[in-house]
Amino acid sequence: MSSLILMLLDYFLVYVATLFWFWRDPIQLLLTYIVPIMPFIMAFDGVVSSLRTRTFEEILQIMPLDENGYEYCIEQDEEGRYEVVAYNGDWVFKAGEEMHTWPLGYMNWVIGYKRANKWDVAEGKAELLTDEASNRMRI
Repeated sequence: MSSLILMLLDYFLVYVATLFWFWRDPIQLLLTYIVPIMPFIMAFDGVVSSLRTRTFEEILQIMPLDENGYEYCIEQDEEGRYEVVAYNGDWVFKAGEEMHTWPLGYMNWVIGYKRANKWDVAEGKAELLTDEASNRMRI
């Protein structure tokens, strides 16, 4: 919800930013102040992008499950931020949230990667990643 509010405020931000960044560009000035197409396009694009984002759970539903299902845990990274981690066979999915614009601008991120298998480790192509099963909850 906060990203929608931020994208609607972006409409007015284009008016201010154009003065500082594009003051020598007559086309940009025309499309911002005389025929206000640029603020509308920027706000519309931001709102549509905010509405079409997926949650972490929706992304996990897209992925095929192995026979054990997902194992979830909450981990803390090097900078003290918490992230949700889901394990599915050889795949690891992580999700978190970062603030980019105070007070409303939060960015949700999701990353997925395949863990190294024993053949890649034996050939020297990857390092073996170990899991601490005691820190995970099975769901």
